[in-house]
Amino acid sequence: LTSPFFPPMERIQRIAGHLDARPAAATQCDGKIGKVAVIVDGARTPFVKSFGGLMRCDAIALGCAAVKGLIAKTKVDPNQIDQIIMGNVVVNSNAPNLAREIIIDLQLPAKIPGTTVSIACLSGLEAIYQGVCQIEHGDAEMVVAGGSDSLSSGQMSLPRDLTLALGKYSMGGGNKKGVYAGISELFSIAGGPSKWVPKAPAIAERSTGHTMGFHADLMAEINKVERKAQDAFAIRSHANATKAREHIRSEIVPVKTSEGVVKDDNLIRSKINPAKIAKLKPAFRKAELHGTVNAASSSALTDGASAVLIMSEEKAKALGYPTDVVCK
Repeated sequence: LTSPFFPPMERIQRIAGHLDARPAAATQCDGKIGKVAVIVDGARTPFVKSFGGLMRCDAIALGCAAVKGLIAKTKVDPNQIDQIIMGNVVVNSNAPNLAREIIIDLQLPAKIPGTTVSIACLSGLEAIYQGVCQIEHGDAEMVVAGGSDSLSSGQMSLPRDLTLALGKYSMGGGNKKGVYAGISELFSIAGGPSKWVPKAPAIAERSTGHTMGFHADLMAEINKVERKAQDAFAIRSHANATKAREHIRSEIVPVKTSEGVVKDDNLIRSKINPAKIAKLKPAFRKAELHGTVNAASSSALTDGASAVLIMSEEKAKALGYPTDVVCK
């Protein structure tokens, strides 16, 4: 694919320049830290492959499940929550402020502000970071933060010419010109029906036209991470996750759907044949073009949500909550 703006390597150089130019205090809530923030507890839905067991649940429903589960688990008084911050990538145009929708759907106190942040795969961590900053600055004592996304619910957009034609027809008075004249103008802008097919959400980024998998291949090439090492890391990761299943079960909130109850992650492979993985073809670039990332070493498109309860250390101690997970 060719980029409409600049190639991947130039993009990486630009990003590196942005990081180098970042003020030192930017990573420390601008340096004005007065209180210590602690993570009291967390809860999450199962993480499942998109278009699977949770495909009927949108990001709002998943976020509600995680936040409701967190409140029930910690028995915290919702009236003491100062802010809810949620990360979200696949935005619902009808409800862009996910956090606020969660507050409304769960009938939490209306005084709680809801803020939604989006920074690709870091969105949930950014939400937690902002919650920690608010507590460290003294702007809040208790914050619920996390992230929620449903790749299954990604909206399909109409082609731009059709959108413009329909908008002009309905809002610009095209329907007042008479049926024939109005429809004729609509077709002149929108083109024929063959051009009206909705477009699936783009997985590739706008600036380069490439996917995250492509860039993972590129990073592996730049840093000389061989295919064998990547496969070994993936196998080790699934083995560790399999061992940890019982230890992390308490953090999972079962989700009721019209088809039953989803209570387990389905992304973990408990049995992996290294010989079969070695034979998998690269998923994003051909082997002769340094393609190494494959179906086994890639994460699947996923539906799920999670939330953590953050408090100032003083607040947590006063309410009898643990303070051992300190945010630094």
